[in-house]
Amino acid sequence: MDNRFHELSSLNFKKVDIGLRETELIKEYARLKFNGGFVLATIECCDSEKFRDYLHSMYSVTDAMHLNMRSAADDVKDFMYYLLDSQSLAGLDIYLGNGEAFLSVDPPYDELEGFRKLAFAELSENEMKKRLLQTAIKSSIYDDWKVSAEQTSKMINDFSSRMFTEDSHFRNLYFQQWGNFMIGLFEGYIFIDINRGQITFFAVDDYD
Repeated sequence: MDNRFHELSSLNFKKVDIGLRETELIKEYARLKFNGGFVLATIECCDSEKFRDYLHSMYSVTDAMHLNMRSAADDVKDFMYYLLDSQSLAGLDIYLGNGEAFLSVDPPYDELEGFRKLAFAELSENEMKKRLLQTAIKSSIYDDWKVSAEQTSKMINDFSSRMFTEDSHFRNLYFQQWGNFMIGLFEGYIFIDINRGQITFFAVDDYD
């Protein structure tokens, strides 16, 4: 029986600009030097209604699941696997700063069972902001982060408000790399705005 997310691989996607590169957080982050680089991209489906249906159909985090972080269900991993299998998505030229194709999935993760073994964590809003603060302050192996923690937190709040409105239904994922080209100090985030049918990828790779 086909996986219920299988059709995602045949949908068409496009990149959209929601103003994240104009935020002070990303302007400051772009000043850092990385061996691997970082990627920031927002995508949406050309068939927005169908895509939102898929987003809504993922296993939901109920009010009782109030933990700051928990392992993502296989349902979420299956969604991501078939999304990344989209040839349309692959054609959007989303690269790390070093020119590596960010959305390319390498063995052994290019099969569903292998992909399910990747570590995906679902984050609360507060935990997401806490981890973004840690990512920013960690900076790169070449440069120090020159902004105070208090000011960085304000920058993260602005960054978040660009992605999500007060009435947004959103999910935040923290994930392990799916490409063999990513080594070392990798950190990856996936921000999902279910109401608008948009997904934002933010990841950084660095190494000695």
